[in-house]
Amino acid sequence: MKSIFDHPAVKRVSAWAIMKDGAYAGRIIVAYPKDGAGIVRAHVAIFDLKGEVMQGSAGGCGYDKTSSAIHDAFYRGKFADLPDFDGRGVGAVETFLQSLGYQMFSAV
Repeated sequence: MKSIFDHPAVKRVSAWAIMKDGAYAGRIIVAYPKDGAGIVRAHVAIFDLKGEVMQGSAGGCGYDKTSSAIHDAFYRGKFADLPDFDGRGVGAVETFLQSLGYQMFSAV
């Protein structure tokens, strides 16, 4: 039997668990297009932060679309005092979440 990680759909998804004080506090899921050149979509749910799911997207090329889509989700969620990590890489997203007391762990 093939590993689930060999499935084409799984290869187009990244996921992170968000923790705070040792407890599960939310998730970030990013879906990538089949061709790599289309729109990247992000789903952000941090339960004690906004209490709602925030969704964003990023298209184009020449920058990190993953962090841009995640930034767009926070922006559309009207997150106050959002720093500019748009297109700066997942490490910049992690730094932002750490500044709020969260930890970010890759799940897929």
